[in-house]
Amino acid sequence: MTGEYILYAAIKVLNTELNTDVFTGTNHGQCIKQLKASCQQGFLADSCSGTRFVDRVEALKIAIEAGQVINKHAPKNKLCTEDLAKDRRFLGRFRLE
Repeated sequence: MTGEYILYAAIKVLNTELNTDVFTGTNHGQCIKQLKASCQQGFLADSCSGTRFVDRVEALKIAIEAGQVINKHAPKNKLCTEDLAKDRRFLGRFRLE
């Protein structure tokens, strides 16, 4: 035995500054709950002035104005991915300038 041992389940996340955040728990489900609690959910909005992150409330206003909402699900005041047309494209990672 080398003296090294497993301490916790963990999920490592790289942030935009190339630092890392590590979420730990007794299982990976607990790690994911912590990760979700530390994140803000939203959407990327694009216009001629650039791309920006918007929260779900502002995203709903933008999507309605753009005619992108096809079937509104609960909650009524926030945009959900299920509310949008299925022809959208998703990328795994995007860097905002």
